[in-house]
Amino acid sequence: MMQIIAWIGVSQAIFAAILMLSKKENNVSDKVLFFWLVLLTFDFFTCGLDYELFQKPLLSSSFLLFNPALYLYIRSLTNKNFKLNFFQFLHFIPYLAFKVLSYILKEPFSMNTFF
Repeated sequence: MMQIIAWIGVSQAIFAAILMLSKKENNVSDKVLFFWLVLLTFDFFTCGLDYELFQKPLLSSSFLLFNPALYLYIRSLTNKNFKLNFFQFLHFIPYLAFKVLSYILKEPFSMNTFF
């Protein structure tokens, strides 16, 4: 069941990202929202692959992905002169490190192993 939900999430995130690209006038906040939707697609995709390959979800690091993306999106909405630069993408390094480690260790997500 969770595998189906993950693949539905992939398709919905892709659809929403395509809708953001089809807007006639894109500003910086639209591009950040598009990037956030692409990250959401990636996270659902890796969750679906976890179910396909390991028959169980691996440790989730979504909170490390969505919080910096939400921060950048809110900054882009509130600051008129907001521009993306390389240093703002450093917020995503903990997510990438955690995701790589979860695939290396192949640690399943369960409360017993968490505590």
